[in-house]
Amino acid sequence: MTEIEITYKLIDMDLLNICDAIQSEYWGKALSTDKLLRAFETSFCVSVKVDGKQVGFARAVSDTVTCSYIRDLVILKNYRGQGFGRRLMKGLLAHPDLNDVQSWFLGTKSAHAFYEGFGFQKSPSGIYMFLHCK
Repeated sequence: MTEIEITYKLIDMDLLNICDAIQSEYWGKALSTDKLLRAFETSFCVSVKVDGKQVGFARAVSDTVTCSYIRDLVILKNYRGQGFGRRLMKGLLAHPDLNDVQSWFLGTKSAHAFYEGFGFQKSPSGIYMFLHCK
């Protein structure tokens, strides 16, 4: 029987493998391993493991009360399409330090249907603004 585990402790995660996975995606190509590791330390992270092997990772940046921004969610390529992304997303939304969060935000170019399955809605107003430094 397959054992699926959700963990919230960075020490229990294979962060270098996750850095590689994020850097292979369109949104992570410009991020160095050092910068990702620093970002993980100040984020709320979750991973999904299958039979002890980490197959996915997600993180949110949050004030823990009013809002959380989902920055990364990645499933290793060989494990996609098997429901692990849904398990990971449920784990992130249930993160023990984020129980009081009122609003969740994210940006994606391609996974709208996935997030809509969790109740996310596309922004019709275009009110989001960004400042890109460097």
